[in-house]
Amino acid sequence: MSELFKLTPKEKIQSVRMELLQKYPFFGHLAMHMKLKETPEIPTAGVTRDGELWYNPKFIDSLTFDELVGVIAHEVLHLALLHPFRIGKRNSVKWNLATDSVVNYVLVKNDLKLPKGAIIPTKYGDVTIQGMEINVSNKSAEEVYSKIPDLPQTYVYAFDIHTTWEIGSGNKKGKGGSDGKDEKEGEGKGAKELKEKLEEAGQDIEEKMKEWMEKITEAMILAKRQGKLPVGMERLIEKILRPKLNWRALLWKYITQELPLDYTWAKPHKKSYSVGVYLPHIVKESMDVVVAIDTSGSISQQELEEFISETIAIAKSFRNVKMTVITCDAEVQDVYSLTNGNIDKLKHMEIHGYGGTDFRPVFNYIKRKIPNARILVYLTDGYGEFPKQETVRTIWVLTKEGIPEKEIPFGRVIRIE
Repeated sequence: MSELFKLTPKEKIQSVRMELLQKYPFFGHLAMHMKLKETPEIPTAGVTRDGELWYNPKFIDSLTFDELVGVIAHEVLHLALLHPFRIGKRNSVKWNLATDSVVNYVLVKNDLKLPKGAIIPTKYGDVTIQGMEINVSNKSAEEVYSKIPDLPQTYVYAFDIHTTWEIGSGNKKGKGGSDGKDEKEGEGKGAKELKEKLEEAGQDIEEKMKEWMEKITEAMILAKRQGKLPVGMERLIEKILRPKLNWRALLWKYITQELPLDYTWAKPHKKSYSVGVYLPHIVKESMDVVVAIDTSGSISQQELEEFISETIAIAKSFRNVKMTVITCDAEVQDVYSLTNGNIDKLKHMEIHGYGGTDFRPVFNYIKRKIPNARILVYLTDGYGEFPKQETVRTIWVLTKEGIPEKEIPFGRVIRIE
């Protein structure tokens, strides 16, 4: 590793990302999506909602290789746990302390090293924050935040920057390595640029969070397949996302879990050229997805419009899939084939049916015409004849007034809220 530390700070971070990709693919996959921004105006390092990793080059040079691995994993975890998006109107410094303690407990459990000055919980989750002893084990950042004493809003631009700051004196020296020059808040070119960037990143929050949710799911799938998902990671992410998941997000999650995902070193990742290091290409195999729309007489016009709207959303979200849309009441009515997210056919589709309800024709059609279909999303009220067995992975999306979930014989069930 001695040769490695003859590299520039940027090159060191790039090398660490490759190390994470090999040993900790969950962290590595997300780290590949972070853009690097070097600035001497912050003491250590942090991330924005845009996925930019801001870092002080002197701080990076002060770290050992193992400490730098821990620091990059630390910043990745803030994005993986959606900390920049979950702050709301909370005190940014207090939120920073809470999120750092949660993130670092995960790193401790996974035997990753952190630099001196960081908030480092014990292996049991015990930590002292602002004189308050707190156990962060099995707690969310919000739960830890509620236990920390009130603090002044010392640094406005600390909003999305996750690092350990000295609080209350106006001194911007970070506990991890900058020169600690005093400045008035908001002064300095880098500080102003950072503040503007964070304010800009505060726009389109839902869209940015959705993008990161997709990346997080991909990272979890990849790490699970390699048997290298970090200890405690799945529980933390589920705890954060599940209460926030409406039925649309849950549907998106289930579909994403079925997407084939892997790495290949046979050709470079498209970011290899911009970051100056050879990165593996992410393989997303094309796959067949079927969406069935119940057009029987028991489906109201409002429900039908919602079904079509969600079908369009699926087509736009998963462009690497070949989608077949089937409308059916007691028999198959219309079939639409879509590729590359082309939704023109759906926008102009005519609805036929309005008779009784039978789900079997759709399953029979898939068996005959689309035998390689990976997943079937069936939008319905659930009142109809079911096949005897599940012949394709099925997600049932039931209307609010649809049949009880316990009456669905197989597959996953989502209730429209």
